[in-house]
Amino acid sequence: MIKFLKYLLSISVLIVPTFLVSSCVPVISTNPNIKDLYWFDLDFSNPEKFGGWEKIKENYQKEIDKTQIELEKLELEVKNDSNISNELKEFIMQTTVYMTKMQILVWKCIVNEAEFNLSKKTDEDKEIFKKQLKKTIDFIDNWKFIKSKKLTEEEKIMSRSDVEIWTRLQMKLKSKIEVINQA
Repeated sequence: MIKFLKYLLSISVLIVPTFLVSSCVPVISTNPNIKDLYWFDLDFSNPEKFGGWEKIKENYQKEIDKTQIELEKLELEVKNDSNISNELKEFIMQTTVYMTKMQILVWKCIVNEAEFNLSKKTDEDKEIFKKQLKKTIDFIDNWKFIKSKKLTEEEKIMSRSDVEIWTRLQMKLKSKIEVINQA
């Protein structure tokens, strides 16, 4: 339990600018698109800035693979820790775990966008990319803290900045669907 609490302290909640989204599992990365251990730039559609679509795809796939492994370990640790109350487990699952899953899905959108831009941009390529975008948007929609009517006042206050960040990110993903539909 102490090990887990230290872990949570190491990923303290950050208030982030408009362009950045916080990661919930510490990320140690050589990816130039990741600003530090907890941040990544939402300007992921700029291949000139990040070494081209092939490099973007490669970098984010590495992040996805590494973060999924870390997340699986964390989930098992939380589920198997008998010193953590069910209420705390639920809180951890809705914050640290769910938010990290959202981030992984966003990274999958980035990989799909790179694949789309490296492809011949057929209707099938568009559908694959749109499907990933929609899946990510829906997953964010299902996050407990997005549904503020079901939250206590304390939960609303504590989650406000995260909800704003993920709502902005959702809007960016929705705008990508509009761009694909017009292409």
